[in-house]
Amino acid sequence: PDGHPERPTLELNLGNSLLLRYERTGGVLDHDQALRLLNHAAEVSHEGQPNLIILYNSLACCLVHQYLRTQDSQHLLDAISTFQKGNRVCSEGDPFLSVSTKNLASAQRLLFESTRTQSAFDAAIQLFMTSAMQPSGIPVEHMQSAMRCISMLTTYPEFGSIELLLSAHERIIAVLPEIVWLGHGVNRRLDETAKYGELVNAAVATAINARVLKRAVEWLEAGRSLIWPQILSLRTPLDELRETQPDLASAF
Repeated sequence: PDGHPERPTLELNLGNSLLLRYERTGGVLDHDQALRLLNHAAEVSHEGQPNLIILYNSLACCLVHQYLRTQDSQHLLDAISTFQKGNRVCSEGDPFLSVSTKNLASAQRLLFESTRTQSAFDAAIQLFMTSAMQPSGIPVEHMQSAMRCISMLTTYPEFGSIELLLSAHERIIAVLPEIVWLGHGVNRRLDETAKYGELVNAAVATAINARVLKRAVEWLEAGRSLIWPQILSLRTPLDELRETQPDLASAF
């Protein structure tokens, strides 16, 4: 019933489920119902309520979808405002803050792509880097934020600078040790070795182009120390093969 303390949480969960189904099927009714539920949950919520940042984040994501569907810029501005409201109520060190800030940065990128203003570009880049530099949260989220920052800087180089691009690459190199792990399965390690090797190569190439050769060497060495153990761990020892098929083992 109205006024029940658990109602905002239930509306948040149902709204998120409907939004997820909308993202998969494109059903407009799902989106509209999700927006109505999340709006109501935000209206009746109060500061200090659990999961408030998640509620504002979900509502803002719903508004972004509405902007993408209608191209009405007011929906995008409302989404940005809602993301910002969520970040303001978030406590310092909340692991979800990195995700929310990354989503806010993505909304700012949409605003930039609509307006092509330097201020919108700068705001998006700053937010991506803020998300990437969060002391808490999931390292993969930090990596994704830095990668999106690099994507934006390389797509619109006339709005950025080589210093910003180097900073984003530096963050990727810094977060790699938190992600690369020998304990993952073989298939995942194969995929990650190829993907992260490309990231290291891109960072080194950027440093070389910027003529900061010392940093290029440092990043190359840091990448080698992370990627090479992965490659070695994926090599199958030939001792057992040599015992049964010495000729075949010698071919390797």
